[in-house]
Amino acid sequence: MMPAFEDPQAARMWQAYFADVARRLKAVDPEQARELQADLEAHLADSLASLDPTLPECIRLDDAIRRLGRPIDYLRPVVADDLLARGTDGFRPIALARGLYQSLWLGTRWAFFGLIFGLGYLALACLAVLALLKPLWPSHVGMFEKGSTFAGLGALSDIGGTRELLGWWFEPLALCLTAALYVLLTAALRGLRKQGRFRA
Repeated sequence: MMPAFEDPQAARMWQAYFADVARRLKAVDPEQARELQADLEAHLADSLASLDPTLPECIRLDDAIRRLGRPIDYLRPVVADDLLARGTDGFRPIALARGLYQSLWLGTRWAFFGLIFGLGYLALACLAVLALLKPLWPSHVGMFEKGSTFAGLGALSDIGGTRELLGWWFEPLALCLTAALYVLLTAALRGLRKQGRFRA
């Protein structure tokens, strides 16, 4: 709760700071976001009250805010951890993608795991897209060989001299493989979080 400021500029500084906090916490569970914001407001109010009361309110509040830090610095790990928890527990791809993106900015260990899992999910997304493209571009999408040599998996614009190996089986096999690997990758990520190796 905002203190009763006499200086309108100090009140605006407080409101601007916690508007930034609220914006950073939009991705977090609403109840957790309310509790965290209330804790931060209490902490900032206590810090403000501990400073020299003879100083102008704006100067004291600015000092208290600098002690607390920028919301983007201390809230990003909380947001990433919450998104990853919801993503892995509920197999929610959007929450996982947002959590992995946030993790890329949190230091070497977070960035390493975020990049590895992010690339894994990206590969699965590409495989799913190929499966969906198969009915639209049947002779150009699939698993190909040229002569007796494996020529690639994906979408080829030039299919001269190649043969698609799976035919219409490519679509169901690719979708089943995508689903199975998505579950395994998400379970591995959840396991790392439970071990405390990839969480705030």
